Amino acid sequence: MLIEQFNIEKTPFDTPSPIPQLRQWLQALMHVVSRLDRTHMALIDAIMRLPWMAMDSNLVKTYTSFIKILVSARPEYLSLVLSRIAQGFTYRKFSQRNNRILSLTLVDLLRKF
Repeated sequence: MLIEQFNIEKTPFDTPSPIPQLRQWLQALMHVVSRLDRTHMALIDAIMRLPWMAMDSNLVKTYTSFIKILVSARPEYLSLVLSRIAQGFTYRKFSQRNNRILSLTLVDLLRKF
């Protein structure tokens, strides 16, 4: 159930904003971050998928604090964190031949070099 709460894309439009609750969950998880081993990968992945850049500044502060603590306490999550950050950067190219926008993640661009 906790993992689903971090999947805000599935939140119905007629419900109150989940942001205050997510912030509370992140604050609570900061206190037990050293216990978040590989069996909690689905939870960490759900947290990493949050569109935190588009949320209010209080959640952004809490989110970034959580990520800092997570990587400090559990370095095995560093590659996941860096991968998600890199995927957030995209290059968009308009193809006139197909009249569509092609998106490449930074990771895809780096692989080509």
